[in-house]
Amino acid sequence: MTRPNTSSVTATLSQLTQPSQTSNLIDRIKTLSIPQFSCWLDFFAADFQQFLGAIALINNDALETRLEQVIEALTLKVGQVLQADQATIFMVDTDTGQLWANIPQRHTNKTIERRIPHNQGVVGHVAATGKSFNTSVAYHHPLFNPEFDEIPGYRTQSLLCMPIFNRNNQVIAVINFLNKTGGVPFDSTDEKQFRDFADDLGIILEACQSFQQAARNQRGVIALLKATESLGKSLKLEQTLSLVMEQARDLMQADRSTLFLLCQDRNELWSKVATADGENTIEIRIPANRGIAGYVASTCKPLNIPDAYKDDRFDPTTDKQTGYRTESILCMPVFNSKNKLIGVTQLINKHQGYFTSSDQEFMRAFNIQAGIALENAQLFESVLIEKQYQQDILQSLTDAVISTDMQGRIVMINDAAIKFLGGPNRRKGSPNWKLWQSKLTGRYIWDIVPIENLQWRWQDSLATGTRHYMPEQTLKIGLYKSPQGDLGSPSMVLAMPKWDDPNVYVPWNETPQTESSSTYYLSKYQVQEIERSLNLSVNPLLNPEGSVRGGLVVLEDMTREKRMKTAMYRYMTPRVADQVLALGEDTLMQGKKQEVTILFSDIRGYTNLTEHLGATEVVSLLNKYFETMVEAVFNHDGTLDKFIGDALMAVFGAPLPLPNHAWKA
Repeated sequence: MTRPNTSSVTATLSQLTQPSQTSNLIDRIKTLSIPQFSCWLDFFAADFQQFLGAIALINNDALETRLEQVIEALTLKVGQVLQADQATIFMVDTDTGQLWANIPQRHTNKTIERRIPHNQGVVGHVAATGKSFNTSVAYHHPLFNPEFDEIPGYRTQSLLCMPIFNRNNQVIAVINFLNKTGGVPFDSTDEKQFRDFADDLGIILEACQSFQQAARNQRGVIALLKATESLGKSLKLEQTLSLVMEQARDLMQADRSTLFLLCQDRNELWSKVATADGENTIEIRIPANRGIAGYVASTCKPLNIPDAYKDDRFDPTTDKQTGYRTESILCMPVFNSKNKLIGVTQLINKHQGYFTSSDQEFMRAFNIQAGIALENAQLFESVLIEKQYQQDILQSLTDAVISTDMQGRIVMINDAAIKFLGGPNRRKGSPNWKLWQSKLTGRYIWDIVPIENLQWRWQDSLATGTRHYMPEQTLKIGLYKSPQGDLGSPSMVLAMPKWDDPNVYVPWNETPQTESSSTYYLSKYQVQEIERSLNLSVNPLLNPEGSVRGGLVVLEDMTREKRMKTAMYRYMTPRVADQVLALGEDTLMQGKKQEVTILFSDIRGYTNLTEHLGATEVVSLLNKYFETMVEAVFNHDGTLDKFIGDALMAVFGAPLPLPNHAWKA
């Protein structure tokens, strides 16, 4: 069959990318016979085979090296054709406004990249005007500039500089011929001869440039995906900073990268950078409006600088501190999810050439992900700081405080609570403190504080959001000295009375693995029994939205106060005792002068009376007497001081003032 008018890969691509062409292609295929369709498939398969070859070429890591070898070979051959002693092709870099070329070094196989400003020297003039330049005595021409037009260590006589155009008739490169063989100048014949294959050179160079750009973009996309994937691996700020700098450096193929974070309180940018030997890091702090990074932070605009020391905004202070030499810089702002500046990324010294506009776009995409990662890390750090702050507050409380989750499991327990349960003191460096904390954390609160109705009170508090107060509760626990603790040494173990047998104690109130393990349980004689008196409160913990997110149980140790009350109730009425306790210990310990009435009372004729009574009768008599007298003293707000044989001493008007103390007595 006659081959369709699509004899090239470009034509095929045109048919696939233009809607009208695609429609025509569909209509054409409908009318094909089977042999024609088979032939058409062969044609299309051949074109797509070229597509696959192009894609494979782009994905080839050695592509750029091979393209550079192509350019080097073409340069050498064209120089031979025009009988030039030296020939160099300078490519136009539209991103930086420069011309660049890889110059072979004499007596070595290495090349160095050389860059020329777009408007300097003969090469810059030809690139800017698109016109050829030919001179027989280079040093006599005002456009000639040895710094840009001459190879270092080389003496130029004759010079021919020709532009190379792409398909859009734009200058894509400039070729510079130096010193024609035989000492004769280049002439119009040389210029015409070069123009005969200049168009082909333009197509080849444009293709090389396109392939290079496509390969770099492909690598950039892969590196960007890898970099953004790595950013979510840590929520710690220090690690996130390191990840951002490492991935940015790899993505942009830069020698160094720095992420400056903005400290708004001090209006500074800070970061940690490596010293010149790369073995240590130092913290760098600069004002948020100084240097390249400061300019970007102040304006929120990116900067791409080919030569840092030629830019007035560059501050060499950091270089002086680290011993490093900064050349090219790409500096870009980093924003959080609210589009608020949180930092600046700064890339230094690209491995090959300078940072391009494509690099800038990739870095912009990377910075969006970096901003999210940094914001998450900063939020996480704030949460950790707030958590530590809350822990410090919790640990500073003298009351025992235990927080729980929504299921009633212990999340946090302060030192006072561990001490209340008979545990070790963390401040004294007891190794068992961590054991107690690990054993208690994650347990149900009612298993560790087995007080009647605590589970119901806790559930109701979280369900209704109300506070429950349970005064004058009694907690019975035991301490057992384990000869071989979890830490491999003797340790104190918390034990709770078994729910169905108060004479049996369960270590940590944990159910044994097997019921046959009778050695797991402890008898009351193996433990040191402790009885605590406490006031207990259950409080719901609310989040900022007002929803319950956990519970807080506060245990107020009333054991000492109860002992004092019990002792004081023997000498004064509960009402007076409560009033005295309300004044506090310090008040009771302070001596003062006060007018009081003291009552002494005994049994008249006690000696003669007891001579006719037996011992049991005497004791019974004294008990009845003292019971009657103490009741009378308490009824009149007196305080029992002591018993003296058959006598009783009582004070009226102390420890609390009593206006009519004499009458009361």
